[in-house]
Order: sequence, then structure tokens, then C-alpha cells
Amino acid sequence: MIAGMAALVHAVQTNCDIADARHARDVSLCTYLLGMREYYRWEHDLPYGVSPPRSEVGRWIAEREARWEQIADEEFVAVPVAGHEFDPFAAQQVNAALAGSGLVYGAGLGRFRKPHFFLGQLAREEQRGEARLLVCGCEYARDVSAIPAASQGATLIVRREALRQWLWEKAEGWNVKQQDGALKSALLAHGFDVDHRPPSST
Repeated sequence: MIAGMAALVHAVQTNCDIADARHARDVSLCTYLLGMREYYRWEHDLPYGVSPPRSEVGRWIAEREARWEQIADEEFVAVPVAGHEFDPFAAQQVNAALAGSGLVYGAGLGRFRKPHFFLGQLAREEQRGEARLLVCGCEYARDVSAIPAASQGATLIVRREALRQWLWEKAEGWNVKQQDGALKSALLAHGFDVDHRPPSST
């Protein structure tokens, strides 16, 4: 890790919270509640397969929404790294400053131009021709709608935690209706109908 880690995490999470305050509810109610449930799971480090307590999640959502009302009009804050402050969307420059720290930073605009930010552990880095692959492990700051992968120029970032969440949501949804199709074939090939363990982090 690096000096000033706490300040860095705080800045990135602040920007995540501001983005959520402005855009987290720009989806259907069902999608919103599912996203908040999984966000609660991430924030409280609950394993997949364990249902978060509804009463606590409901209270947590109310508290989070109250905070959002207070910060929705605030400006995004600068990202502090190694004594310098970077524009929160300058992901390439931030990652250059983070080189050798074991961290990876992501920022950009997603669906419906919603800003997304995250900070995580750099699990692996590969160079494939002109393309650079960054694989993110444990995440220290993120917003509600975690995107499994994103590209920025020639750099591709894969977020393992977000990918695991996405896979688990798909598998959990299929288990309710068990419809035929490619997803069913993939899940049955991995024995999901017998063993409902969550996707591996490896």
C-alpha cells in the first residue's frame, strides 16, 4: 500500500457516493433494490449465499438515501496520490502515479452517462500487443452499480469482485425460474443444480 491510503480511499468513495446520489435511482425499483442489497453485502463483507437481513438493509438504505440528499449537489473531489491531486476522471494519470503501489483506479462514464469510480488491489497486469490488461482484486471503494469490466483507450480493467457479483445475480435469478437456454447449459455444466456455492474468486 501507499502513504496516504486512507485519504485516497476516502476521496474515491466520496466521489462514488456523489455519483450514486445523482444517479443510483435512475433505474427501475426492482433493479435499484437488488443493487442496493448487493451493495450492502459488499460494504458489510457478507458471503454470497447468505441473504442480508431485510430489516437492516431497509434501515441502511434509508440512511444512505438521507446522506445522498445532502451531497447530491456537491462537486467531485480531487484524487490525492503521492502529494499530487488529480482530476477524478484522469484515470490514466492516477494509475501512472499509483505504479508500483499494488493499486488500480478506475473512472469514467457508464450507461446513461452515469459516472463510475473505484479503487482496488491490482491482482495482475498483462500486456497483449498494444492492449494492457489490469485485473482488480479486493476493492476498497466503489459505487452501487459495479461494472465487471471497462475499457479506457488501450487499457482494459477487469474487476473480479464485480464479476463475481454479476455471475451470482445471474445464477440466483436462473435458480428461481430455471429457464432453458445458454445460461442453463453453463450452470448445469458446472453442477449448479447440485451445488449452489457462489462463484470462485480465482
